[in-house]
Amino acid sequence: KDVWFSWHTGSVKVAQGDLFKQPRTIQMILTHPKSQTLTELAKVVNLSAPQMASDIEALTDAVKKKGASILWFDGPVANSIIIADPEQPSGWARIEVLLPFGDPASRPSIKVLASHAPDLFARIKKAFIQLKEQSQEQNGK
Repeated sequence: KDVWFSWHTGSVKVAQGDLFKQPRTIQMILTHPKSQTLTELAKVVNLSAPQMASDIEALTDAVKKKGASILWFDGPVANSIIIADPEQPSGWARIEVLLPFGDPASRPSIKVLASHAPDLFARIKKAFIQLKEQSQEQNGK
C-alpha cells in the first residue's frame, strides 16, 4: 500500500506504464534531469543523458498527476531502491544493482524482508530517508 522508490531515471517504468495499476501511496526520488550525473551515467548505460532527462520529466509528470510525492536528487542515486510497506512488519526492500552496459529491466537485485533482516531493512530505509532529505520537491518544472 505504501511504496518508496529511489531510481536513476525510471526509464523502464515510463516504457512499461504499469506503475499506477494498483492503488498505493508513492514516494519517489529520481536524479535531477539537469544533473551532471546523467552525463556520467550515460557512459555505462544504453541511453543518452538527454533521453534519460526526458524520461525523468515524463515520469515526474505522471507521478504528480496521480498526487504522489516526487523529488529530484542532484547527484548519483547509486543503486536503485524499492521499499514496500516500510512501516509494516511485512515490509520488504529491493536493491537493484547497476551493472555497466546492462539492460535496466534485467538488473540483478537483492530483496530484504523486514521480518528476516530487520537491521538491514532499517539501514535501507535510513538511506532512502537521507537521500530524500537531500532532494528537492517537484511542484512544477
